[in-house]
Amino acid sequence: MFVLLEPLRLLELVFYYRKISNHQLTEDPIFVLGHWRSGTSHLQTLLRLDPRTTSIGLFSSVFSGNFLITSSIIKPFAQSLCKFLKIEYPIQRIPLDLDYPGELDTGLCFLPNSYSYTWGHVFPSMFKKHLEKSVFNDDPELTTNWLDEYDHLIKKVSFFSKGKRVVVKSPGDTGRLKFLLERYPKAKVVYIHRDHKAVYHSNVFLWNIIRNKFCLQNLSDELIHENILHTYPRLLKRYLEQRSLLDDNQLVEISFVELRSEPLRILEKIYSVLELGELPLDVIKPHLKTNESYKSNVYDTPAEIAQELEREWKEVNRFIPRKI
Repeated sequence: MFVLLEPLRLLELVFYYRKISNHQLTEDPIFVLGHWRSGTSHLQTLLRLDPRTTSIGLFSSVFSGNFLITSSIIKPFAQSLCKFLKIEYPIQRIPLDLDYPGELDTGLCFLPNSYSYTWGHVFPSMFKKHLEKSVFNDDPELTTNWLDEYDHLIKKVSFFSKGKRVVVKSPGDTGRLKFLLERYPKAKVVYIHRDHKAVYHSNVFLWNIIRNKFCLQNLSDELIHENILHTYPRLLKRYLEQRSLLDDNQLVEISFVELRSEPLRILEKIYSVLELGELPLDVIKPHLKTNESYKSNVYDTPAEIAQELEREWKEVNRFIPRKI
């Protein structure tokens, strides 16, 4: 794919690189933070319903190097093909819609950029190594080698939408908040948390999808367990250490259960605290009505696993929201 699309990437660079570089964000992004499978995709979808916001989509994240050109050439055909063949998006267990919100870090991977932690999903034996390099790295070099490219992609998404505010969701951002604030000091942040046992089981599901469809290495059940066990406490601990950098009107912390059970109340809270303006009920209510039959999975945790999660995640599995 990289080889076939390289001419289009170069063509886009010729026509758009300077325009994107000179593009000014009207407002700093809204960052959705939280560990993988904590409800970040659902929250991003709701925030992206606002006609004043935009987000990278699945198509744009895969064709991140050329979507300004290919969105009008390839995307309509690909979208029709997905619908005709009834292709499923396995990660979310829904029909594949190429406009569905995607992860910005995935777009970084498809540029390609070596500072994307998504390479750890492609090569899972090196997942920890990629997280250390791209998420848990405090070297200032991270800012120049990762954030510059990240910033360019955010500007590109904004430019494509004619200046809308960008909602960014990449779970790894949960551990690199301080770098994001250096570039976007007025950014807004919504952190979503979920019961740690549900997070564990849902991540096992995610890794099984990655194993079956995306990764280029053998991936054992033991490595899946180890990757999840290692990542969750480190990511949450980093967030808890860095959230004090945010002002009161920059951060809202919510739970997945609350968002599912009382979505309008939680969204009102988000809009009020972050000063995002009026909640667009005319688009949010129909979406909630359409998806009200959705049921989250209920997991049965073996006693041995439950005890291990309590022991290994003791420092972070009792989340205490920051007082406002």
